[in-house]
Amino acid sequence: MFPDLWPNLAAEDKQAIEQAISNSDTAWLTGDCREFAKWWRFEFQPNVPTKQGWFDLINKHAGLWRRWESSITEMQNWRGVAVQVAQTVFVMQSSKDPEKPDYNTLWIRAAYTADWADNAEVWEGKADYYLVRNGTKYKIVHWEFPLEEMKAAHAGKCSGEAPCQKYKCPFH
Repeated sequence: MFPDLWPNLAAEDKQAIEQAISNSDTAWLTGDCREFAKWWRFEFQPNVPTKQGWFDLINKHAGLWRRWESSITEMQNWRGVAVQVAQTVFVMQSSKDPEKPDYNTLWIRAAYTADWADNAEVWEGKADYYLVRNGTKYKIVHWEFPLEEMKAAHAGKCSGEAPCQKYKCPFH
């Protein structure tokens, strides 16, 4: 019903999408809000976090990671953005623009590898991105990553000492 578009996507589109996600990931890793914002279109719809909400989260996580990398595994056209509001509940609002009948949001699934800074523990999982085309580039409108799953995995393994304590680890 929803075909995977990634394998047959034009090389220049793949490169533009990978660049947006990679640069956003790097800004997340380094805690650079200004660089993060370059790759985003905030307040895309009412149920997504605000620009300030993302900046607060970036600042809260600054220094917690030694590595943060993603790899795109699939992509589909969507008419909205799904936002997790509870452990198993998502809210989706249509992003169809009546002035642009062909307007679509791209849902992108990425495999992630992240290394914690305090104990070099590796977390692997999946996250979802939602992007829209902006000229020849793409902008991220939402990033749904499993923060609660990451917290649970890390909580029992974090030493509570430097650097986790130095960076005020938000997971305990």
